[in-house]
Amino acid sequence: MMAELLFVYGSLKSGESGHGVLLKANARLIGEAETIQKFMLIELDDYPAAIPSSKGVTLKGELYEVEDISIIDDYEDVPYLYERVKVRVSCKGREFQAWMYIAKRA
Repeated sequence: MMAELLFVYGSLKSGESGHGVLLKANARLIGEAETIQKFMLIELDDYPAAIPSSKGVTLKGELYEVEDISIIDDYEDVPYLYERVKVRVSCKGREFQAWMYIAKRA
């Protein structure tokens, strides 16, 4: 199985309530990162959820290399609550394509 890059911005970040699921997925921190695209944060069942918006802001978070992203898909209730999309992020002066969880569009 190929490792995947994953950008996290909410409960999956270090020190947050959902971070343990990253450990279960054998995630390795690459570094602090920021999205290139702009997003607005909304609340979804008491958790932060990003939605793409030109009126939004770039999100600061963390970039991980994840061995088993399906574990995180289950945690994030994909495809019902969140969906996983590819985004461009900046990390350590470089640009990466990474997965990110955003609010499921109706």
